[in-house]
Amino acid sequence: MQIRKRGQRDNDTSGYNSDEEEKSVIRKTIKSFDIHDKVKPTSTPTKTKSHSGAFVSIFLIIVTLLVIWEESSVLLRPETKDTMMVDTEVEEKLVINMDISFYKLRCSEVSVDAVDYNGEQQNSVEHEIYKISRGDKQQDLGMYTKLTDMGDSSGETYLPPGYCGSCYGATRVGSDKCCNTCDELKNTFRRYGRSESLANTLPQCVRENKYGVLPDEYGCRLRGSLTVNKMEGNFHVAAGFSHPQQHQDHVHHIHHINKTEVQGYDISHHINHLSFGTYFYPGQEFPLDNTDYIAPGLGNLVYYLQLVPTVYETQFGEKAITNQFSYYYHYTPVDTSQAHYKLPGVFFKYEFYPMRITYLEVSRSFIEVFIRLCAILGGMYAIVRVIFNIIA
Repeated sequence: MQIRKRGQRDNDTSGYNSDEEEKSVIRKTIKSFDIHDKVKPTSTPTKTKSHSGAFVSIFLIIVTLLVIWEESSVLLRPETKDTMMVDTEVEEKLVINMDISFYKLRCSEVSVDAVDYNGEQQNSVEHEIYKISRGDKQQDLGMYTKLTDMGDSSGETYLPPGYCGSCYGATRVGSDKCCNTCDELKNTFRRYGRSESLANTLPQCVRENKYGVLPDEYGCRLRGSLTVNKMEGNFHVAAGFSHPQQHQDHVHHIHHINKTEVQGYDISHHINHLSFGTYFYPGQEFPLDNTDYIAPGLGNLVYYLQLVPTVYETQFGEKAITNQFSYYYHYTPVDTSQAHYKLPGVFFKYEFYPMRITYLEVSRSFIEVFIRLCAILGGMYAIVRVIFNIIA
């Protein structure tokens, strides 16, 4: 029994020694990271390493690598410099991009007019504007119209690329058949055993001007762009139909409305996007994007826009000519029983700031980044030396 116990004790001792050896190796490995040796004040000075010094050294190495990474990204990221000067570019055109949803106006009630600062209607402006009929939950009803004339609510049929008209369940399950025209839809209904007259109020037949209007149309989405001269003016969506009226040596922009029919003209809307320009620079803000306005009744709403001509030039010489803008709005209730009242509608009146801002991307030089890096690392090293001395 005594011999067995002695052997067991010897085994425990050898296991304990092996654990101690492993811990000693780990300690030595950690201490080897200590980049700041300490000198013991003895008769024969010797340099030693410590655990605390090793942890500080590891921290210093990690921070150094992060600083080098950040400064390297700064070298690749250009610096933007801005200048301001008087805007003398009067021959430029202004491109107006819009995407506005009217909650309670049918597309037959929506038209776009552009008017210059003299009040003259601009009928011959270049434009590409589309109207999309919306349901009570703002869903797309598949009714698309492209405006052909400014100030006219009618237009030609427009189908987006890849359009596939619904057959409204008159096909086999899993079928990918498209009913794009009124005739295709009626033929499908007839083969399926449905009455053809059921198609009369569906988008395919309504947009071909064969039958009335969509019974479930609640709103209209106005999307597109128009190009006007670079001068003060406005564009608007207003009640009635418009036309120019000659008066001596100038022309007035006139709207004709029916006082009874106009009472239901609700201008509540959501601005999905509004911008001025063709190209835009990184991070440019559009303050009217995703804004709602719910009209309390029949009224006239005017957005006053202050446009700031802006040029953004990249380090590769590419230019984006655009406009930043700020805005405020004013709402006026309309009472058609009065002798004089404002025209119900939404107006966007814009004017130009006389100065032009130019943003120029400038790439940083390697020498500049290298000097910044040396200054940062030098300061870090000095701080770490102080920390090491405190630890020592």
